[in-house]
Amino acid sequence: MSAPHPPVPEPEHTHPLTTSTTEATVATHPDPTRHLGATAAAEPAETVTWWGAGRHPVNVGHLVMGVAFLGLTLVWALLVSGAVEAVDARWLLPLPWLAAGGAGMAATVLAARRRR
Repeated sequence: MSAPHPPVPEPEHTHPLTTSTTEATVATHPDPTRHLGATAAAEPAETVTWWGAGRHPVNVGHLVMGVAFLGLTLVWALLVSGAVEAVDARWLLPLPWLAAGGAGMAATVLAARRRR
């Protein structure tokens, strides 16, 4: 007869976070050593303030699409308000895509420089 399988550990992203306006307490699993072995020591919960948390990594895809959306919205607003004529749209419409590509390239280069 085979032994029962050990329980599968829960993914890290499903643990609840306790938040308030000034600080967030990162919850730890009640028994963090259950899947690491009996020799690992349990670490206490860590309190992180929002101003001391540091920077999070930039999602380049979100940045690029956000810049493109804002640029296209600006071009649309210029066309609708009459500040720019419709014939000028052929040189205005590529500008948001160029700006979005430049922002994506800059974010990628800056992120690579920080990792070194």
